[in-house]
Amino acid sequence: MFSFLKNKKININSISFPTFDWEVMKEDDYFKQWINKEQTVALSINFFDSKPDLPYLNEIDVVREFYRKELSAHNGGLIEVNIKEIEDYKTIKTIFKISQEPTGISYLSSLTFPFKEYSFVIKIQSLEYGMTGTRESEIIASLLENNELTPNGDSYLEWARDPYKNEFKEGLLMNLSEQEIYDSLYSNHALSKARKLINTIEGKLVFDDELKNLKRLKK
Repeated sequence: MFSFLKNKKININSISFPTFDWEVMKEDDYFKQWINKEQTVALSINFFDSKPDLPYLNEIDVVREFYRKELSAHNGGLIEVNIKEIEDYKTIKTIFKISQEPTGISYLSSLTFPFKEYSFVIKIQSLEYGMTGTRESEIIASLLENNELTPNGDSYLEWARDPYKNEFKEGLLMNLSEQEIYDSLYSNHALSKARKLINTIEGKLVFDDELKNLKRLKK
């Protein structure tokens, strides 16, 4: 009886996080977006009140393949896909790269919280703008100087690869300059911002008590 009242309070505001005093650009019951003052980075949250279309979460290789196939079909690639627990909530943490037109890369970092009948996705979209390629060219020069790259036509053998599957060669592959160890040297780079912001959000999430009673995604 009164089953229609169950989970009535679950909504887009059931997970709270820092928004960095950015301006709200869009807002409704299922989507909210903020933009930084330079309009180069967007923060958003999606709330879905339907069963997530995700693979079996206990097998990380399956999850990575799920995203890998989708991204490579749209000239994108993986930088990070991991499953972790945040306050007992299973979370998929991802960083993707997607080619922009006419030039540059868009970096997408996200935290996905899947439940049996709901899901939340917090996302950072960070765009390259202005002069691009500085990070890559400087790191290539450094690696060449230390004999850590092997020339191969117009590229280098060791330069680009899928971070989890060496034999995979499709889409826009991660390159060596996109490793996190270089972020501190290029703090204004789009990837550095995307990674830092999602890490900040990850450490400051607040979950409403109502989420504790939700059935978790177990497929």
